[in-house]
Amino acid sequence: VTPDTYIVRKTDLTVIDRQIAEKLQMTVSVSGGTVEVSVPRFMRSQPALNDEQAVEMASLASGLEEKLGWPVDIECAIHNGQLYLLQCRPITTLNQPE
Repeated sequence: VTPDTYIVRKTDLTVIDRQIAEKLQMTVSVSGGTVEVSVPRFMRSQPALNDEQAVEMASLASGLEEKLGWPVDIECAIHNGQLYLLQCRPITTLNQPE
C-alpha cells in the first residue's frame, strides 16, 4: 500500500507538498475486529487527510520531538474530528553525522 505523503515545513507548519496515492484496499471495522475491503472507485484518489489535519499531526510530532529530544515517528488516528496519538517511537533509521 502506498500512503499519501504530506510535507509540512517545520518552521511555520505550512503544507508545502502533498502526494495523494491511489488507494485500492482499506481496513474497516466489523463486529469482532476489522476486515480488508476494496475501496469504492469514487474514493480511491481522495486524500486521507485535509491540510489542517496534516498540520495538526506535524505540530504534535514537532512538540514530541522537542519534549523528548529526538526525531519521532508517530502513528495517529482521527475519529469524529479528534486527533488521537496511537504510538510514538524514536526514528532510528536516520543517518547520524559522525
